Amino acid sequence: MKERETKKSKRLTLLLIAVVILLLLKWSGHSSAEAQTAHEQTPSKGVLINGVRWATSNVAAPGVFAAKPEDAGAFYQWNAKMFVKATHNAPEIATWEKTNDPSPAGWRVPTADEIKTLCDKSKVDSEWTTQNRVRGRKFTDKASGNSIFLPAAGFSSPYINNSANSAGSIGNYWSSTNNEGYYGLYFYDSSVEWYSGGYRWDALSIRPVADGTITGSRDILHVQQKTDTLHIFFDIDKSVVDDNNAKPLDKLIANKNIISIAIHGYTDFLGGAAYNRQLSEKRSANIRNYLIRKGIDNKKITLVAKGEGVHPNSDEKNRQDLSDKGIQAHRMVRIVYTVKSQDTSIGESLSEENLVAGNNIVLKNILFHVHSDEFRPKSYAALEELFEAMQESPTLKIEIEGHICCQKNDTEEYYFSKEKLSKVSLTKSEGKPLSLFRAKAVRDYLVEKGIDSTRMTCKGYGATRKRHPLERNWYESEMNRRVEILILEK
Repeated sequence: MKERETKKSKRLTLLLIAVVILLLLKWSGHSSAEAQTAHEQTPSKGVLINGVRWATSNVAAPGVFAAKPEDAGAFYQWNAKMFVKATHNAPEIATWEKTNDPSPAGWRVPTADEIKTLCDKSKVDSEWTTQNRVRGRKFTDKASGNSIFLPAAGFSSPYINNSANSAGSIGNYWSSTNNEGYYGLYFYDSSVEWYSGGYRWDALSIRPVADGTITGSRDILHVQQKTDTLHIFFDIDKSVVDDNNAKPLDKLIANKNIISIAIHGYTDFLGGAAYNRQLSEKRSANIRNYLIRKGIDNKKITLVAKGEGVHPNSDEKNRQDLSDKGIQAHRMVRIVYTVKSQDTSIGESLSEENLVAGNNIVLKNILFHVHSDEFRPKSYAALEELFEAMQESPTLKIEIEGHICCQKNDTEEYYFSKEKLSKVSLTKSEGKPLSLFRAKAVRDYLVEKGIDSTRMTCKGYGATRKRHPLERNWYESEMNRRVEILILEK
């Protein structure tokens, strides 16, 4: 009897020991997994992607990270350690001042070059995705598999409504680099890009990088990648590439620095859903086939074509041209293309081979103050290059063309002196047509430098010749707000 009880007691003891061991193993494994997850998600550790160590969350209040990677955090104006504030006026400085950086200790706002590393498609994959029901982009280092998620938090502006705009649709992230606007990261469902432009009083998200603690190689891009958009328009029910459509496509094909092309076909609201989906697919496929037939190598260049159906803004209530049954601007294909290039100076743009009658040349880096024909300080280097080109070609005659952004496609913007702004009501006749007077400002500068005024004419086209009719972002607005010259005689 006593022997049986002893054996029973030993069995119970062994069973208890086994249970304790299992519980310890389970607890140890759970703790290790939790510790690993916490390590991966703790912003203080960060994630190394393409040589730059990124935080895993946006900045919330100054000095504080957002609780989760998908949290929007707070919006900040450029060079401001504050939330969006209507009175903020960013200074004309080259980089974000350290004392105004709202990033937590050990972190800072990334530079333009660091932003570009996320856009290096040869080393970083980018995917539009949803994380915990929040839309945004996931950036993954191809070599290591490390990744970060940036929410599409939108932006805020004191001149719109001082609250979040386009949340869930676009992501706008600051860099610390100033370029008479800023260099920043911009992305949406079908594209990710870094670009220059915009207004520093608007408020964007901040995803910091490690300050002075970056490990690993820093393979910063030296060759710039630029993303631009081309729109090809179609008549009702048409999908064939005709002579009018072919001209801008041929110009695109001639660019030997193209890295990728994404083609998105759309229709207007006319017709049924199934028919419009099919028509949009035909339009994008025909554009794709034309590009390949004319020399685009789809084995070397990423070439994606997709029919999107009805344009998201297409509705009969948005119809303005009563002579059109639908909406011309929505019967189109949007071509988003990325090129590898170095910025060329105006002098290079005005090289001998480009000085051909009929050529239009965009004058890069000739920038104006908002709602004004006054040059920004950095414009003068570009103006000097234009002056030198005019001097070197004494028979050259040009038309200087001014263009504006942010207006309806058939309108002009007028601006007024401070004295007239004090009046209760104003008429257009009291103001200056902005696009024309910006063109005249360029002419007047050249005349003051000694160029004969008879060699130059000026025209203002308002918003009638937009390169990007939809102006979906600051980059497209910046590309529309430009000065071009038309070569009249060589």
